[in-house]
Amino acid sequence: MDRRTEHHRDALTLARNILLNSGRTLVAGSAPAWTFLIRTPLAVEAGVRAVLRDTLGAKRVSRYPEYAVGAPLAFDPYLVFDGGIAVRDVEHKVSDGTWNRSDLNQAVTFAEAFGCRDLALLRFRPRTVRRLGPV
Repeated sequence: MDRRTEHHRDALTLARNILLNSGRTLVAGSAPAWTFLIRTPLAVEAGVRAVLRDTLGAKRVSRYPEYAVGAPLAFDPYLVFDGGIAVRDVEHKVSDGTWNRSDLNQAVTFAEAFGCRDLALLRFRPRTVRRLGPV
């Protein structure tokens, strides 16, 4: 690699590891390794919105910066239903089947800030976790 292509070194190394099917674990070994973060929240949120749009209709679910009118704080939910009738953020964690107070408080805060009567709490869960009933 020369100075013009040096910025491709990490991508080339990763590509070689993938092509050679070299596995990686968290166990200490003799080969040097590094990691990087892939920002998955935006992709997950876009996927959730796509599923909801397919189910509810394209015009009923949106994602654009929304701010509560007259509130001294800005609120920017990832899900806006019917132009603000209901709003919600997407939680990026797996539910254990119990109520999470901070998630519920955030949902209530969004609903209050936007003057919504209804709110949604959307979480991921494995098939083995029983669905929680309505609040």
